[in-house]
Amino acid sequence: MMTLFSRAIISNSNFSWFPAFLASGLEDSCTICPEYWFRGSAAEGSRHVCAMPGWISL
Repeated sequence: MMTLFSRAIISNSNFSWFPAFLASGLEDSCTICPEYWFRGSAAEGSRHVCAMPGWISL
């Protein structure tokens, strides 16, 4: 169902990333995702690691 949405605010999980990825091809799609996907010492290396081109990282 989420793959039909053209706008999405997703969390750092696969359950929200995959529908947003599949909906990226829709016209006027906009996805807002977290800037850091991991926490702790892995956070610096995870900056923008899972964001697709055109997604907005906050």
